[in-house]
Amino acid sequence: MDLLDRLRQLEEESRPLEPGAAERARLRDAVVASSERFLESLDTLKAYEETEGKGIGLLGEPISERGVPLERAIELLEREVFLPGAMPASGGHLAYIPGCGVYHGALGDYLAAVSNKYAGIFFTGPGCVRMENLLIRWVAGLVGYPAGAGGNLASGGSIATLTAICTARDAHGLKGADFASAVVYLTSQAHHCVEKALRIAGLGEVQVRHVPIDERFRMRPEALAAAIAEDRARGLRPWLVVAAAGTTDTGAVDPLDAIATVAGREGCWFHVDAAYGGFSGWRSWPSVPTGGRSTLRCKSSASAPPRSAPEAPLPGRSGGYGSNTSRLRRWLAFSGGAHTDLLEPRTGRWMERGTPMAGSIDVHFSMR
Repeated sequence: MDLLDRLRQLEEESRPLEPGAAERARLRDAVVASSERFLESLDTLKAYEETEGKGIGLLGEPISERGVPLERAIELLEREVFLPGAMPASGGHLAYIPGCGVYHGALGDYLAAVSNKYAGIFFTGPGCVRMENLLIRWVAGLVGYPAGAGGNLASGGSIATLTAICTARDAHGLKGADFASAVVYLTSQAHHCVEKALRIAGLGEVQVRHVPIDERFRMRPEALAAAIAEDRARGLRPWLVVAAAGTTDTGAVDPLDAIATVAGREGCWFHVDAAYGGFSGWRSWPSVPTGGRSTLRCKSSASAPPRSAPEAPLPGRSGGYGSNTSRLRRWLAFSGGAHTDLLEPRTGRWMERGTPMAGSIDVHFSMR
């Protein structure tokens, strides 16, 4: 078989991957029908479904060169994937973090997948890049970062936290010889991705201090100050303070203003991990977003997955289906260096120019 014959054969074999309008309608109708069956059953779905096989039926259809009919594939998904285990969209599901989806976001994911635009650079996808920048600017404004901040979308919270750790490392000029004497301050409530990011960034030798917490699982600022003073007296280099604006275990919110004051006074990088609920908190807490701007007077970074905010995947509001929270799946990470204005929390009036700062934000963002 010569090359042209082989190309013709491959073209024929690949035709099913380019369905015509009628076939696309058939495929789409079947998928939409499955989604409607799911949505219509929400009122009766259990928060957790214990099945005998726990999805083992999928093993009966191993991945191979020969596919299965669409109806069979959807049946397998509904029975072996959708049904077993936790059901975040159930009104009774209050456990852990994942919440319900937003239908508008699902349609957005569909359009993004169909168009398959390459968004890596402006030349190939200028609209995609502008949309990303709009999203970053919007979220940065919620936190209180300045107009000059920029960034990019990351794949998850761990990568976003790694971005923040690397930003803090480079901003403080830490080199290999400095790692063993550099000190990180966090609490027992800090997310495990922080220490994982330290290891991945090559900072496994740093000293990690677990600052005592109060009865509400919040970092004690006076204990932080004492720990920093003790480490300085021992010749160590206090470097990074990691506070929480909503922990995954208890939803605890550290006293950010007081901790920022300590971090700024001591010249430490201040990272705020708003792991659970922080995205909404910046709109509703007494000190956030107004006071949130004042906490950024020191060099700082923040992470804020909006996993429990009833938001649409693009700027704007939309009610989620199922439970009252929304699952957001894509993380946004950005870093930038600029001055930030400060807002007086009680009056909402601008006070003064802030000090130069760099930051990184990570946000869980595309919903389903």
